[in-house]
Amino acid sequence: MKYVMFSFDDGREDNYRVAYPILNKYRIRATFHVVTGLIDGSLNNGDKMFKSSSGKGMTIYQLKEMLRAGNEISSHGDLHTNSIENINASLKKIQKWKLGKKGEIGFSSPNSDINVFNYGLYKNILNNGEIAYLRTGMNVRKYGIRITLLSLIEKYYHNNYFFYLINKLNIITKLGGFLLPSVSIKCETTINQIEYLLKKMPDNTAIILLFHSILNKNDRGYGCDAWYYDSGRFDSLCNNLATDRNIKLLTISEFLQRK
Repeated sequence: MKYVMFSFDDGREDNYRVAYPILNKYRIRATFHVVTGLIDGSLNNGDKMFKSSSGKGMTIYQLKEMLRAGNEISSHGDLHTNSIENINASLKKIQKWKLGKKGEIGFSSPNSDINVFNYGLYKNILNNGEIAYLRTGMNVRKYGIRITLLSLIEKYYHNNYFFYLINKLNIITKLGGFLLPSVSIKCETTINQIEYLLKKMPDNTAIILLFHSILNKNDRGYGCDAWYYDSGRFDSLCNNLATDRNIKLLTISEFLQRK
């Protein structure tokens, strides 16, 4: 069995309007890491910060509906930064809104600034029971010239094998733990690339697929940057994974709590 988790960053309104109905269609539960300031309006430059979006966030009511449906609501900071004050502010809001309980809420690092290279500097603060896990991503520049060059080639040629070489570092082989890597899915990422990566994964390993916006072609933000995925393509990906008997789809918390 291979474990696959869908993770969405920022809390963009299209996550509810576009992604959520598709996920429901295939009975897929996902993890939504929300910028709490985008949800309550205290972050007032969302349209500039998240260009491939409407600049608006989901509402608390929508998040509660998604939570009741079995999805996970987690933190992406209050103002999309990695300061301890910012993390704590977002955790307090999520608890106040009754979207998560203390010690059970995960955190995804904005821009993956907290990662495998500097995690030790934050470990004592982050791993103190306040958050359940830290989801991060890959900053390819920190992995040296080889990964940087592979990323540039993959971006233009959409080569399946190069995509695998870059992202095999993000396959979770230790089933448990606090620091969790993820695979960033951008507008140019093909279904074939994702499925090739999953095919190459050994059994009893896991992967987190990181999305931002899921957009229809006529949506504002479509084509404005790399941080969105086409809704038709997303629908096809969900269908393929939901019908694969070798794949188990679940939230990050479900993965960490499974027996």
